[in-house]
Amino acid sequence: MKRLVFALDLVDDREAIAEYEAWHQAGRVWPTVLESLRACGLENVEIFRTGNRLCLIMDAPDTFCLEAKAAADAVNPEVQAWERLMWRFQRALPWAAPGQKWVPMPRMFSLAQLSATAAPAPVAEVATRRKPVAMHAPRTGLPRSESRAVVRGRAEFLAFRAATPTVDRSGAEHVARRSK
Repeated sequence: MKRLVFALDLVDDREAIAEYEAWHQAGRVWPTVLESLRACGLENVEIFRTGNRLCLIMDAPDTFCLEAKAAADAVNPEVQAWERLMWRFQRALPWAAPGQKWVPMPRMFSLAQLSATAAPAPVAEVATRRKPVAMHAPRTGLPRSESRAVVRGRAEFLAFRAATPTVDRSGAEHVARRSK
């Protein structure tokens, strides 16, 4: 199973966005369009929106081929009619290639992937450490080299947090001085 994620903008108009959302409600998406999604093996397709930015998430089998899906859609007149209808509401992202609608969004972070690769140190290794861990270092259970990376990451986070503007109760924005 693989997950594909794409972004696209909508026309920045409240009424047009409402109409676009209405077209995606149960019973309004054309059956031929739904069948074209299922026929290529897609197990789930979701669209999320914030403002006028859309995020499309497709859960597909490992054998899924985006180019084959596009080729099948190109010869399906009903899918093409749906695409023309949706394009009335959609706008390509400024960095999209000419003719490109949905722009792929490569994954840049995965907690599950990090968790799988950053396994805790074996108990014997932790027990045989000779130098005590500095008091400010979090007790991670990781080998010393990985523990240093955690401390560096925490230091970067604290520096970022210290320099991040906050808004107080009066609504005034200021940089808070926080202790490390």
